[in-house]
Amino acid sequence: MEGLVSKITTVVLLGAFSVFAALTLSDSLVTNKIVTDKNLATLLVFFGALVLSIIVVVAVFKAVPKKDNGIKLKGSSNKLNQDFGTEKEPKNKNNLIDIEGDDNIANQDIR
Repeated sequence: MEGLVSKITTVVLLGAFSVFAALTLSDSLVTNKIVTDKNLATLLVFFGALVLSIIVVVAVFKAVPKKDNGIKLKGSSNKLNQDFGTEKEPKNKNNLIDIEGDDNIANQDIR
């Protein structure tokens, strides 16, 4: 629910910014004879401000790191989830490869 409220608030703020920009900048476009029609100038500025503000919001959302919710997954390769304090002792204390039924020299205890 919290994510939905922030998205709705973001959309409302983007719309308000775009309307404000359209109302304030369209007059200067007509006055400076860049655009001859006031309605066209208002639409151009509105959509331009909307696109620019969407780009800024997307960039900010990507730059802000996501909140850690504390869920730890077993077997994850993430370094934060690894337990470095409990190193298990090997089953074979002679450090020999323990494969039953194999006649490989590496598996024989030669003394």
